[in-house]
Amino acid sequence: EGTPIVETKGKLAGGVFDPIYYAIRSAEWSKIIVRPSLLWIIMGLLLLAFRTILWFRYKPFPSADMEHAPFLTVIIPAYNEGAMVLKSIESVAGANYPHDKLEIIAVDDGSKDDTWKYISRAAQKHGALVNAIRFPENRGKRAALEEGFRRAKGEIVVTIDSDSVIEEETLLAIVGPFRDPGVGAVAGKVAVYNRHEGVIPRMLHVRFILSFDFLRATQSAYGTVYCCPGALSAYRISVVRDVLDEWMNQTFLGAKCTYGEDRALTNL
Repeated sequence: EGTPIVETKGKLAGGVFDPIYYAIRSAEWSKIIVRPSLLWIIMGLLLLAFRTILWFRYKPFPSADMEHAPFLTVIIPAYNEGAMVLKSIESVAGANYPHDKLEIIAVDDGSKDDTWKYISRAAQKHGALVNAIRFPENRGKRAALEEGFRRAKGEIVVTIDSDSVIEEETLLAIVGPFRDPGVGAVAGKVAVYNRHEGVIPRMLHVRFILSFDFLRATQSAYGTVYCCPGALSAYRISVVRDVLDEWMNQTFLGAKCTYGEDRALTNL
């Protein structure tokens, strides 16, 4: 009487696992694999169709013009980046943006290689345009960004990675949406710099297309994105400073968070 008991390899199996056991014994695989798989596939296709519709509806904001461009600060945190950081700084300095409304803050986060040499070279070449900061020891990317956020003079702050190179029209394009006072942050479009140099960079390029050309454009159609990427994003500085202390003191299960700074800042 009651729940049936099945003896298997000397152990008793019963209760909540009985339906699975009898389904296997009776070869009713549709209850275990086929039906859930079909449901998952249908839901995935519906989500893809919904995202595709939003992607078609997405329209980029127009770029800012040179005359009305806001004062802009670009922060470049670097750690053991070597000569690549110089390419990053030069791409910003050479961007189509009025230099009297632009400052570049390059932070060497206690690098152990020759990163500081290249940052210093850029500062000497461009004078007041490049503000070079050097930490005596590594403090992490979040701390390097914080230093830039606190020193920034710009109304808008752009963050890029030290291995990122921007196109000439990037800065005017990324500050364009801030003409809407309701916009607090903008996610940039990121592509793979060395995508023609091997199979893995080509695969990563496809991944970036799905993430930036498709997914973030889809999200933008309803007015938000889940993550403004560290490789290229822009923030309204007044909004950042409101949450800066909370962002710096973020913990998870009692441990201080040292990565995922871009998603955490986006969430805040």
